[in-house]
Amino acid sequence: MKISVFSVGKSSIHFVEEAEAYYTRKIRYFTKFEMLKQETKKSVGTDITSVQKAEMDLILRSSAQADRLILLDERGEHLSSKQLATYIAQLQNESVRHSMWVIGGAYGFHSDLYAHSQKTISLSRLTFSHQLVRIIVLEQLYRAFTILHNHPYHHE
Repeated sequence: MKISVFSVGKSSIHFVEEAEAYYTRKIRYFTKFEMLKQETKKSVGTDITSVQKAEMDLILRSSAQADRLILLDERGEHLSSKQLATYIAQLQNESVRHSMWVIGGAYGFHSDLYAHSQKTISLSRLTFSHQLVRIIVLEQLYRAFTILHNHPYHHE
């Protein structure tokens, strides 16, 4: 199964790029993986709903080839690392060829996007910057694969 992590926005923090490269290498040991980063142009005076709509359009265009669209959102389901691993195994068992995991922009997702997704997962009740979320998501995907392959990275 191919996994894509799609992030709206950019990062100018060098350690984020380093962490992405580090976990990308590790995840690719287990599965096909790509990190996609896009940013939308925000015009001065643009309202939040318009920004969310532009980001939604970008996400939908980018996810057209994905079998599953998974949103990472504070209002989503709370999963443990083992539950996340079980979910990934379920996707594999269902012969999902491509899943896209989406990190939203600063204003969150447009309400219409939820109807297009198959699952919404929350990483925490805390709010993180999208740069940190990118690292957290990659680490958790790597951890899930190590759980599935009985690798000692994840401790009980």
